[in-house]
Amino acid sequence: MLDPYVVTCGKVVVVGLGGIGLYLARAVVTFFAGLLESLDPNQTIEVLLSDGDEFEMANTYRIDVPDFGNKAAVVVDELLARVDAPGLIIHWQGSYVTQHNVHELIHEDDCVLVVCDNHATC
Repeated sequence: MLDPYVVTCGKVVVVGLGGIGLYLARAVVTFFAGLLESLDPNQTIEVLLSDGDEFEMANTYRIDVPDFGNKAAVVVDELLARVDAPGLIIHWQGSYVTQHNVHELIHEDDCVLVVCDNHATC
């Protein structure tokens, strides 16, 4: 059984919401929504989605684009509309993770999933 401490001591951060990151974010949120059903009712899980890029019409041939605009904002809107799980906190950061902001976005106990194609970030 998964030790809830692994995901409840810090937040889960998904960096990059392109082709793979979009599917990963959907799966992560769905998984944690289900996990919360088995945890203490006062328990929360926080998910931060981060991407500085935008979904564009040119992306539609390879990605199931939910809407156009900043990837993080668009994906959070989609997930909040689909998933109603008390205790699941989903928010976004509409910029790339850089050496200048990494300490504001990611902390010691966070679980970070890096799925970006921006080599400066990776």
